[in-house]
Amino acid sequence: MTDKESNQRLLVAEITNTKKIAGYCRFEKKDPQNMYISFILIDKDLCKQGIGKKLAYAAMHTFDGVTHCNFRALVHDAFINELYLKHGAIQKEQLSFDPNTGQICTDPNAPITHNMYSYEIKK
Repeated sequence: MTDKESNQRLLVAEITNTKKIAGYCRFEKKDPQNMYISFILIDKDLCKQGIGKKLAYAAMHTFDGVTHCNFRALVHDAFINELYLKHGAIQKEQLSFDPNTGQICTDPNAPITHNMYSYEIKK
């Protein structure tokens, strides 16, 4: 399978004059209308410069026909949760993940670990 046929992508942001890697965004197309951003990671020295936003928007405009982007955040990360809401994401649900397996936990007594969000892509 070629990269063009794959539904998984990785974007890399680079500071062109220094060739320094500024950040990464890993994402994938889940179905014809939905994509999922697995993570966005920005160099700590380059935070709050809009690099993460540019990576997210570039990812959201990679696949034709995709209308929704889904992602999650740790519930205790107030900064990220507030940022997602401020930019128009809608919190869909809260989930518990098993720390040993990384899988969604179905135990109703398990602590909530993540908020799940959806963002409508406007092209």
